[in-house]
Amino acid sequence: MRAERRTLSQAVTEAVLDRIRAGEFRPGDRLPTEKGLMDQYDVGRNAAREAMQALVAMGLIEVRPGRGATLLAVEASGMDTDTVTALLSDEAIENLYEFRRLLEVETAARAAERAGDEDVAEIHTALKRWQREVTRTGENYSVLDDEFHAAIARASHNPLFLTMLNAVSDLIDRGRQISARVPWSFERARVEHDEIYAAIAAHEPEQAADAMRVHLDGAIEAIRAGLHPAP
Repeated sequence: MRAERRTLSQAVTEAVLDRIRAGEFRPGDRLPTEKGLMDQYDVGRNAAREAMQALVAMGLIEVRPGRGATLLAVEASGMDTDTVTALLSDEAIENLYEFRRLLEVETAARAAERAGDEDVAEIHTALKRWQREVTRTGENYSVLDDEFHAAIARASHNPLFLTMLNAVSDLIDRGRQISARVPWSFERARVEHDEIYAAIAAHEPEQAADAMRVHLDGAIEAIRAGLHPAP
């Protein structure tokens, strides 16, 4: 197979997924190494690495030093082409974060205007839960990250904001799994979350909007770094 340059990583990932669907690999089996993917699909190291990273981010494989990549027990629903595209297409990522900027920047501003004491307390509780788990484990608990953003949406007192946020939660989670491989992503997100919360608690709509915009720009930067690591 010789993939076109613009979709090298996506093509390799889809080819491996086809082999998994066909039963060539079973849970617990080792998958080809990066070098194996390079040889089998006639692609460069970056394309092979990005394909492997996508499979990790999808929760399909586990990579351990000295053992290589091992297939986990997975459901077929996690292996669709749309997910692969969302993980590997720069255009798809740009589209998602363009939508998030449109949605969540306004959500943060409205929350700063409308949040009552209970709303602010809920956002603070969600923030601290996320911070504790990240500090304790060094891992991004996406469910708790979701809850922080959902608490802000609820504080806006516009139920459509939360509905629309929930509609893209799966794609957001995939993005977080990718950005989690970037060493600076957690600390940056922690600082940005604090600034978002502080602006909402102070009832400063413009500051809340600016803080959310910076956070989303930082998130997409981390995803790009995770998808295209420096050599």
